[in-house]
Amino acid sequence: MRNSKQKIIFLLLGLTLIFGILLALPSAMAITRERYTSNIAEKDTYVDTANPTSNYGGVNYLVSGFSLFGDIREAYFYFNFSNKPSNYVRAEISLDFWGVTQTMNFTVCLIEESWNEFSMTWINKPNKGQFIDNILVTSNGIYTIDVSSLIAGHTSISICVYIEFDNYIDDYAYITAKEGYYIVEDAPQLKWIYTETAEIAITKPTTSSDWQEGSTHTITWTSLGSITRVKIELFKASNQIEEITFMYTDNDGSYEFYVSGLSDYQEGSDYRIKITDYDDSNVYDFSDYFTISEFGGSSNLGIPSYNLLILLGTAGIALVSLTIKIRKNSKSFL
Repeated sequence: MRNSKQKIIFLLLGLTLIFGILLALPSAMAITRERYTSNIAEKDTYVDTANPTSNYGGVNYLVSGFSLFGDIREAYFYFNFSNKPSNYVRAEISLDFWGVTQTMNFTVCLIEESWNEFSMTWINKPNKGQFIDNILVTSNGIYTIDVSSLIAGHTSISICVYIEFDNYIDDYAYITAKEGYYIVEDAPQLKWIYTETAEIAITKPTTSSDWQEGSTHTITWTSLGSITRVKIELFKASNQIEEITFMYTDNDGSYEFYVSGLSDYQEGSDYRIKITDYDDSNVYDFSDYFTISEFGGSSNLGIPSYNLLILLGTAGIALVSLTIKIRKNSKSFL
């Protein structure tokens, strides 16, 4: 008899756990992620021993390295801290190198003297200061330099990018200037990396929603973090059946959705909306299950989450039947 009671208890606990997971499992996916804001270079230019009195301020690209005849070229950048967030965790300078035909080892040093973009030449260039890092440039692309340790107590930073004689190579590379970028990612910039919590939470539809064919309904949601655009999809159970937005829509908290005829959908109460950060698929939420029904009627007698109720009811009946059977067997054994 005692064993029978224990079986019943364990069975009840198991079913409770299963239904608890089904009902309580959160659909929202909130994450902590890295984001950045940036300052594009306020000043940039380069100098050249081949033309020691020439100024190259305002050009679309800078040059650094050695020329065929050994002439030296050095690139200079200046960044202010106007966009520095109080919660930044790392600071990086990002430069776009191109025209690279072989591996080159560039040195980056701090410049602590002031200079003017439109008057600096090889003759009057500032003295080089503290060594910051080396950049091993192997191909065209964007390279970063960590300058986090140089930020405290300052309001700006200036650097020189050049090749030392110990790393001499008969070549040079181009670096995109602030006047010459086509997309922001290519611009010379000081990136301020910070962390944020990103989350999307759908507020409509809910379990009581019944969307009839031929009607229009407003999907609503809230969000946290720097989410600018979202993708909205319609699911039936676990299957995606429609991408509601064409690529994406603005993250403004609402979207009007027209429910076409049931020739496009099956009547049912197991529909869900999914909203995803278009630029980060790790941030998303599913709505509650809701109903799509024929015009003028209500599927499943208007009962929300009908399939889930059927599942619970069936399981309850099975549990009662099993309990009665165990009791009868226990009595027979006695």
